[in-house]
Amino acid sequence: LISEARSGASKVEDGASRERRRSTKHESSLDRLKYAFRTFVCAFIACVGPIALVLDDVQWSDSASLELIRSLFSDASVRGLVVIASYRDNEVQDTDPVAVELRHLEREAGNRTTRIQLSNHTEEELNMLFADLLKMEEEDVHSLTHVVFLKTHGNVFYSLQLLRFLVEKDIVHASARWLQWEWDVAEVQQQANVTDNVVYLVVKKIC
Repeated sequence: LISEARSGASKVEDGASRERRRSTKHESSLDRLKYAFRTFVCAFIACVGPIALVLDDVQWSDSASLELIRSLFSDASVRGLVVIASYRDNEVQDTDPVAVELRHLEREAGNRTTRIQLSNHTEEELNMLFADLLKMEEEDVHSLTHVVFLKTHGNVFYSLQLLRFLVEKDIVHASARWLQWEWDVAEVQQQANVTDNVVYLVVKKIC
């Protein structure tokens, strides 16, 4: 998309002002695009307040797109913006555009950037998550967490999909009597064995 915009920007001629054309004739199309993008972001923030820009799977981004994002950090006038970019590090080599741009960004932005590496939860961490989601004490959800953890090995997405599946199947259900969630461990184990992997759960959800 950025490559197309860059190509299009290079063909734009401003018929309204010869002076402006002369002053910008040495600027690259990408420089003009970066300026326009920063101006747009600043205007948007001025209208709605602070924003979070979430970018997923940036390992597929080209160099121009990544440079455009990096330009937001090099302009002190851009305030009220948080950029959250995620990528799969097992799909990125040191020479890939995203790795190169991240190194540039960390050098330029310094302590304004934070790198967080996500990994599978431990059983204790997953238990804390389930306790928070179900609004129960940690010791009360451990039997459920243990079965799910054995199946998912702490993969957060898989674990949440499995929990959702168990709720939809009424295996994990709300008790009107006790005003909390209940489940039968044997039933949870049986249903967990039916779900081969996270793909099965996602397909079931779609269908």
